[in-house]
Amino acid sequence: MKRSDISPRGSTMIWNVQNISAVFSIVFLYIYSFYVGAFSFCPEILTASFMKGSLFNGALLMGVIIPVIGIVLTGSYVVLADRMDCEDHSR
Repeated sequence: MKRSDISPRGSTMIWNVQNISAVFSIVFLYIYSFYVGAFSFCPEILTASFMKGSLFNGALLMGVIIPVIGIVLTGSYVVLADRMDCEDHSR
């Protein structure tokens, strides 16, 4: 295959997927670094209440909110990568 056979659209698609992958990895690592760091170095955050009488507390943050954000980020990454892949194959 010659270099002229490679379409610029394909190389742009690869570049976009790599950017999405890099951003996803960075955000994912930041969230889980915070998760592990907060749990390891500040275990009292699990018993903290952010507002008087609020149901939103540290245990909810650590056990539900942060993992759900990770799942949503993973899902959005998979959907975006799939759409880009489908667009590339349909041409």
